[in-house]
Amino acid sequence: MKLVAINKNLPVVDVQNLTVVRGKYQAVESVSFQIFPGSNTAIIGPNGAGKSTLIQAILGLIPYESGYIEILGKQIKDLGKHWQKIAYIPQKLPFDRSFPLSVAELISLGYPDQGLMKSREKHIAIEKALV
Repeated sequence: MKLVAINKNLPVVDVQNLTVVRGKYQAVESVSFQIFPGSNTAIIGPNGAGKSTLIQAILGLIPYESGYIEILGKQIKDLGKHWQKIAYIPQKLPFDRSFPLSVAELISLGYPDQGLMKSREKHIAIEKALV
């Protein structure tokens, strides 16, 4: 796994004046914040406040009306391979319990495929995730 040096003075996530519209409803209005390396961040609010919509927009899963989003100093549309460093588990995930997949196999699906030479590294990462 390649480590990326991160400047602790620069935000990992930078959201400025973000507005997200879902249908006719303005779910997120002019939200701005920055998340810095090593910080703990919580997004809190009542049901329907737009928390999940905000996360989905930041991850590029849904379009946003205005504002900008940068992750690791790049706009989300320009992230390329950096995008593989971000994981997201939605609050509600359709899951077929009859699908024969172990927890380790499920975790391995989120690890980038890097060929046979990286299989030991992948195995170690999966074991760490299971602890």
